[in-house]
Amino acid sequence: MSEQTTDLLLIEDLAKEILEKRKSRLLSDIKVWPRTNTYASQVPTCIRQGYYAIKEWDKAKLHDAELQARFNKGKQEETNLIAELVSLGYEIVEQQVPLDKALTERYRLSGKIDGKIKHGGRRIPFEVKSMHPMSFAKVTTIADIKDDHFMIKYYRQMQVYLLGHNEPAGLFFLTDCLGHWKIIPVELNYDDAESVLQTVEAINKHVAKTALPDRIPYDTDICGFCSFAHICLPDVINEAIVQWENNPKVTNILDRLGDLKPAHKEYENLYDQVKEIFKNVRLAVVGKWTVSGKISKRKSYDIPDDIKQKYAKSTENWLIKIHQGEESVE
Repeated sequence: MSEQTTDLLLIEDLAKEILEKRKSRLLSDIKVWPRTNTYASQVPTCIRQGYYAIKEWDKAKLHDAELQARFNKGKQEETNLIAELVSLGYEIVEQQVPLDKALTERYRLSGKIDGKIKHGGRRIPFEVKSMHPMSFAKVTTIADIKDDHFMIKYYRQMQVYLLGHNEPAGLFFLTDCLGHWKIIPVELNYDDAESVLQTVEAINKHVAKTALPDRIPYDTDICGFCSFAHICLPDVINEAIVQWENNPKVTNILDRLGDLKPAHKEYENLYDQVKEIFKNVRLAVVGKWTVSGKISKRKSYDIPDDIKQKYAKSTENWLIKIHQGEESVE
């Protein structure tokens, strides 16, 4: 064996060793602790999920090292973002201050706000949320956060903090972990805040009686991401595992689909930008590219509703959602 080959093997072993050590450390960071309260950051849509988080906390399915690395990155992003705010001249106060004691004791609801910015004689609450660049690209308003099955928890969390800190509005600082920010204002909505508290109260009633809440109808966006699906839905989960877990062909197809998703989404996003740039432009030459446009006409028929109803028919389609961790491929 040549000296060059020996050096290469040594370097390859080092690379493997580093990755294994990192994975081991990440796995050691994954912990679950007993709790008696619902966390403001994790107020669920499903009452049963909230019950499990308190009464069956030790049965939660733990996430993997890859997702733990993502969580660790989120903490770094929060630290870096706050440091940059300070460097811009803003005073940050009340970092990691807990909820009002009376609110915590009454609702058994816990949480610590990321901080407040002193501005205009006020202390404005804020939360820092890091996310995948694809998720980041989809969010421009608070409605986008409220309409997302995962990010809705961010909104609930902020409503609790605004109510608990008696503040009319706050800010979400969003980061894509690539250095880009978005800042989304959010107002206290008393109806939404009350809805969150009602959810927590419902969880508490079941916990006090040790009475397992009813299942919700199976929902991929909720059940598919739940850490307690294996004990809540053993029939559904076990059937899925038995049928598909050891199918390498399907696994390869799904892996490739996941690989192609970012490129597909990026293409659609860029194509929409190009359409907007060259709207009403018949011909443009940009470097090696030629862009041409024309008006496209399409016939449509305005049919009275009473006539249209006579010919209405219902059809069924099977819709699927594919997800891995927090991201979905649709």
